[in-house]
Amino acid sequence: MNKRLNLYCTILLCIMSAVILYSFYAVSKDMVSGFTAGVRSADIEAKIRNDKNYANSEEYKKLMQERDESEAWARAATISFKADLNAEPATFVNQKTGKPAKVWIRTADVNYQSPRYFIAVKSLCYFVMVVLLITVLVLSFKLIARFRNSENIFLTRNLKLIRIMAFSILAYYIIWWGITLVEVYFIQQSFSLAGQTIDIAGSLDFPNGLFEIPFIFIIYEIFAIGVRMREENQLTV
Repeated sequence: MNKRLNLYCTILLCIMSAVILYSFYAVSKDMVSGFTAGVRSADIEAKIRNDKNYANSEEYKKLMQERDESEAWARAATISFKADLNAEPATFVNQKTGKPAKVWIRTADVNYQSPRYFIAVKSLCYFVMVVLLITVLVLSFKLIARFRNSENIFLTRNLKLIRIMAFSILAYYIIWWGITLVEVYFIQQSFSLAGQTIDIAGSLDFPNGLFEIPFIFIIYEIFAIGVRMREENQLTV
C-alpha cells in the first residue's frame, strides 16, 4: 500500500512540477524579452555618444525601428476576446494560397499606455513570481527525492513543504491576476476593436489558476489526513 501511495503522490507532484515549469518558462521569457530590449537600447545610445554621425546612418534607423518594435512587444499584454457572432473578422493573406483570408481574433498582444510607476511595480511583481515558481520547483524535486527514499511519506516535514508550495502557488496567481487586471483596465482605456469585447476572465487565465490552486491544496489535505492517521496509529500502538 505504501508503495502505491508513494507512486500516486509522486505522479501528482510530477504533474504539478510540469505545469509550474511551463509557467516559469512563460514568465522568464517575458522578463528576458524586456531585459534584451533595454540592453539593445543602451547599446544604440552608446554608439551615438561615440559617433555623432551614426544617427544618420541606415543601420541606426533599422536598429531604432527594431528597438521600438521590441520595446512595444515587451510592454504588450495578452488579452482575450469574447466569442461573439457579430464580431468582425480581420483580413490577412493566406501564405499557402496567396489569397486574402478572414480571421476571427480570439486573443491578441496589445501595447498600452500606463504610468511609469506601474512598469516598475510590474517588473518587481514578475521578479517575485519567478522566485515563487523557483521555490515550488525546488520543493517539488525535494519531495520527489524524499518519496523515493522513504517507506512512509506521511511525515510532518513533508507536510510543511507542501504547505509552503500551496501558499506559494496561491500567492503567484494572486499577483498574476492583480497585474493582468490592471493591464486590462489600461487597455480598455486606450484600445478597442470593432465588434470585439474584451473577456476579462479569459485574459486573467482563470482556468489554469482554478485548476492548480485546488489541486495543490487537495494534495496538502491528503497529506494532512495521512499524517493525522499515522500519529493516531502510533498512539494506539
